[in-house]
Amino acid sequence: MGPRSWTKSTGGLSEAVFLDSGGFIALLVKDDRNHGRAMAAYPRIKNRDKVTTSLVISETYTWLRYHIGFQSAVTFWERMLEDEVRGQISIFRPDRELEERALLLARRFADLPLSLTDAVSFAVIRENRIHAVFGFDRHFLLLGCQLLPLGAGA
Repeated sequence: MGPRSWTKSTGGLSEAVFLDSGGFIALLVKDDRNHGRAMAAYPRIKNRDKVTTSLVISETYTWLRYHIGFQSAVTFWERMLEDEVRGQISIFRPDRELEERALLLARRFADLPLSLTDAVSFAVIRENRIHAVFGFDRHFLLLGCQLLPLGAGA
């Protein structure tokens, strides 16, 4: 998998794992309450195709910047770009069409406190038939996704 900047569905990534900001933060921050579970689960997804969005990267960068510091945040961002070039992660960068589809999903799930990042993540997950999310937000269960680590969000 080479570097890609998808704005539309590529026809399905059903074996891929979507990486959410909660998963990234739990892996990177030893004090995070989910750090142990994230570290234990990561080897199971290490060799699977990994997908995220530029918005998730932004959300994670921002959290790291304000809670840990600039160096941790910028190191994370650089690592994501390097991993994309090496084909270790695919990063979706939303265009207007994807944002419009995400807006429809935000309206559909109006009773949930979804951020714009969450709505775009939902759209990417649904359109690419992704069934697993490395993260801790229970709202991904509504899409029929398995949360990894198992039992995450419980």
